[in-house]
Amino acid sequence: MPVDVMLDHVTATAILSWVIPILGGFGTYLARDYRIGWAIGLGTQVLWITLGVITGLPGIAASALWFGAIQFRNWRTFKPRVRHRARCGGCECGIPDAPGVSVAPGVRRGT
Repeated sequence: MPVDVMLDHVTATAILSWVIPILGGFGTYLARDYRIGWAIGLGTQVLWITLGVITGLPGIAASALWFGAIQFRNWRTFKPRVRHRARCGGCECGIPDAPGVSVAPGVRRGT
């Protein structure tokens, strides 16, 4: 393999090793309130698998399969947090009127 092609390969994998976790972290941040966060995380696992195969590191690919399965399950079972206005009274969150409450902490729709 020519040196310039090898250098490009090393540079690309080095860049991807930074970009993929940044994307994954962004997806994890969004996953608290939005289902798309789990989809972004699942997409990054596909990139990790690809990087693991390209670099010849099967452990990376295997761990990405495991984390991808977890993220797929979380994407499927995701329920958004209930948001309500203060003194919402009678919304499906089941929390009684509470002045100043804007988000029901820990309460998920359908629980």
